[in-house]
Amino acid sequence: MVIETKRLLEIFNAVEKTPQDVLDIIDAWTSSVVFSFEVEKVDSKRAIFYYPHCPMQEGRVRHGRGEFPCKDVGIAAFGICAEMVNPDMKLRCIFCPPDKHPNDCWCRWEIYLSSATSK
Repeated sequence: MVIETKRLLEIFNAVEKTPQDVLDIIDAWTSSVVFSFEVEKVDSKRAIFYYPHCPMQEGRVRHGRGEFPCKDVGIAAFGICAEMVNPDMKLRCIFCPPDKHPNDCWCRWEIYLSSATSK
């Protein structure tokens, strides 16, 4: 994801370096063809996004394999992307497997400028 994010930063030329810029880059990752997110909230200092569907997790559950604990993967991928867009950008995992989550959402994330207070 680092190389892909670096190339996308060059293409998008994110001047303002806001949470929306991070979402635009995540949405342009090749993995977004399979994993698409929804935006709950976005402004100049904060974005909250979530994945209502996860084909990988849904397939694992359907085949009796249980949920994969992917929280660390998300923290690494989204956190690195946020910091590459803007070194003052931070990531908070609201929930992600292995955490408990509602049936209609696999994971929820917050990207925010470190000067903004996370809630």
